Amino acid sequence: MRQIARTDTWLNAPVGQLSRTTGDHRLSAVGAEPIRRWEFEGLHVLAALVQAGAGVALLPVSIAAEQTGVVGLPLKPRLHRHVIALTRSTTQHDPAITSCLGCARDALTATSRA
Repeated sequence: MRQIARTDTWLNAPVGQLSRTTGDHRLSAVGAEPIRRWEFEGLHVLAALVQAGAGVALLPVSIAAEQTGVVGLPLKPRLHRHVIALTRSTTQHDPAITSCLGCARDALTATSRA
């Protein structure tokens, strides 16, 4: 990652965005100082720019996988995120809520294996 950060144009979210904070923390941890030229709102925008050859970016697998021609390099150790879903106590046993939470869980589990 240090080599990529030194030689390639880095595309990232603006300062203060969770993805930027997480990425900056990871880069700092490995002693990488990227060449930063541009900031863009939205991870899908970053993925499209990577696909167009404008630079490199740290992206979730779920976003990068949507772009043909984008090659992902695995991070070691992998980055993980936690998702917490809240429901009203009066609707927590509602079949529609249970179904939606199950679908979200399944989608996140499938993405984490990719």
